[in-house]
Amino acid sequence: MTTKQIEAVYELANSIYNKEIRLVDAKKIISEKFSVNKNSFADYYRAFQKMLDGELHTRSISSDLRNYYLDMIYKHYGPNKLKIALDAYMDSIIYYEEAHNTNMITERNIHKHFYDILLK
Repeated sequence: MTTKQIEAVYELANSIYNKEIRLVDAKKIISEKFSVNKNSFADYYRAFQKMLDGELHTRSISSDLRNYYLDMIYKHYGPNKLKIALDAYMDSIIYYEEAHNTNMITERNIHKHFYDILLK
């Protein structure tokens, strides 16, 4: 995804989360204006929603999008929500590693970067 697409995905996911727009309308916008697959966007939204709500999300999203989500969560929601999102993110990392017998080094580095921000 391009930077412009990532920014649009975040803005629309955040608007859905805050009940400013419906998922069906956001899917139409993201598809028509930013050439992002509607079904993929639904997964991107669910990942965002589950991070903010501190719930396990079992579908992977790109590291770039996840990194952007965490940055924006910190900027828009503050350290408490970032902590919740990071806990959910680590649960997802562990789930994915166990399910696929792999190590998610990039994901763990992203997690560590934002966790270090909380420790400052």
